[in-house]
Amino acid sequence: MHNTLIVKILLTFSVFLALGGCALVPPESGRALPDRASSASASSAGYHYILGVLAAMDGRLDDAIGELETAFQEDPLSPYLMKELASLYVEKGEITKAIDLCKQALVYDPGDTEVYLILGNLYITMKDYKKALRTYKKVIELDPDNIPAYLYMGTLYAESGRYDDSVKVFALLLEKDPGNVLGTYYMAKVLAELKRYEEAERYFLETLSLKPSLEAALIDLAQFYERQKKFKQAVTAYQDFIQRHPSRVNIRIRLGEFYLRQGNYEAAEQTFREILSIDDSNKDIHFTLGLIYYERRNHQAAIEEFKKGLILAPSDPKILYFLASAYEEIHESKKAMEIYEKIPPDSDLYANTRIRMAILLKEEGQTDLAIGIVREALSKGKKAPNLYTYLAALYSEKQLYPEAESLLQEGLKEFPQNSELYYGLGELYSKMDRFEESIRTMRHVLELNPDHAEALNFIGYSYAEKGIHLHEAESLIRKALALKPDNGYILDSMGWVYFKMNRIEQAIRYLKQASLLIPDDPTIAEHLGDAYRKLGQMKEARESYERALKLSPENSSLRKKIEQLGH
Repeated sequence: MHNTLIVKILLTFSVFLALGGCALVPPESGRALPDRASSASASSAGYHYILGVLAAMDGRLDDAIGELETAFQEDPLSPYLMKELASLYVEKGEITKAIDLCKQALVYDPGDTEVYLILGNLYITMKDYKKALRTYKKVIELDPDNIPAYLYMGTLYAESGRYDDSVKVFALLLEKDPGNVLGTYYMAKVLAELKRYEEAERYFLETLSLKPSLEAALIDLAQFYERQKKFKQAVTAYQDFIQRHPSRVNIRIRLGEFYLRQGNYEAAEQTFREILSIDDSNKDIHFTLGLIYYERRNHQAAIEEFKKGLILAPSDPKILYFLASAYEEIHESKKAMEIYEKIPPDSDLYANTRIRMAILLKEEGQTDLAIGIVREALSKGKKAPNLYTYLAALYSEKQLYPEAESLLQEGLKEFPQNSELYYGLGELYSKMDRFEESIRTMRHVLELNPDHAEALNFIGYSYAEKGIHLHEAESLIRKALALKPDNGYILDSMGWVYFKMNRIEQAIRYLKQASLLIPDDPTIAEHLGDAYRKLGQMKEARESYERALKLSPENSSLRKKIEQLGH
């Protein structure tokens, strides 16, 4: 045993004996209390206390509790033992035992504010906020200058949404202790919640003047400015802090993230580069820089940063995933596949990885291998909704409709509230010419997610195709457009509804928008041609039909429409 440990135990033991030797005289409550600990029992209690300390230092929590319980039986009037044992109960999660022990300690010493504070915090752990507040008020009644009690009470009021009461408590605290850093800081936070912005800003700045190194206050102040769209002040707050504490990398990271939220990629890149000049071994910074380059479509630079991150963390699934994605973007599919293969089944990205691999195989015309990749992922117990939906889509493409339906039903057993599985099933029923089941399933999607734009559009377009319920179709698609105003397919649906309603000029307006957004879709081009034709604009109709035919040369009905237009 190290000498320092021996000294620590001896010092602790001497403190314990001093407390045990002057056990408090019990209050005159008429209740029979145990006799004061004898010298022998105090010595025995001290022996078990030392064993408890050693057990706690070794991480043997149960043994530590057992020894302190024995010590407490030997000296049941020791407030020190009560507090120590209560703290061990808390550590083990036995909150009720800790509360009972605190109450017992308060019977022997009803004026012990420290025990009251412990008890109040235990009530918070139990989410019994009323009792916690009563306990803190009792502390202040016993000791009107007890600053921790004001702090706890003020924060508890704030957590409960009672901001005005919280402000009053912190104001009292700051009257008694004007330079209290935490009181000033919490006052700023509460005032910000009350939208008393000028006062909040003043208290935030005062907090940082009292303790310039308090990162939480700096971060809250910067976010406070950001919420008010005072972006220059937010940057200034971060930069001032960095100037005072140039080695505090985490604040530089916050500043970089702030720039990212503003879409200022150049400033973000510069900030993260500065971090790497301080510490080049931060794999998260290399990863973030890689994401910045990836977003800016500088995929080669992204690859270099991801590689640097992998040197520091060779098996990091996030870095592997985005490195493979970057290789995909530069059309190095083989390299992407090799990297995707390294992501293990226990990663949250595994399902997406297998789908990306399947997409690459499908693009190469290897649909059966793509199916095998996704089925393997499911066989490994990776139950993810997108694995079911993508595999079902592959089955559907091969017209294996019963297999696709069975798979989606299996997925719904695992995820009965998943709207995307129901959406896939609704699409499948449509392909199987089970119109009523398709619509019914899509309506269930909307029960699960009323803002599912694709389901709204699906029902609306389906009705338009059949020329039924056109007013409802218009309403559904209008809601879908409100959710996704730049979606070309939804714009096409709205145009098609108006075409069916014989509101041709409105139809053309929406169909032209759709065609501009998705110029390579033959159906949208054909719809636009139909609308021009119905309006008598034959030249424009021919141009749209011919563009559609180039995109879908096997479409005989398009050829017939062009022939009908004549020359």
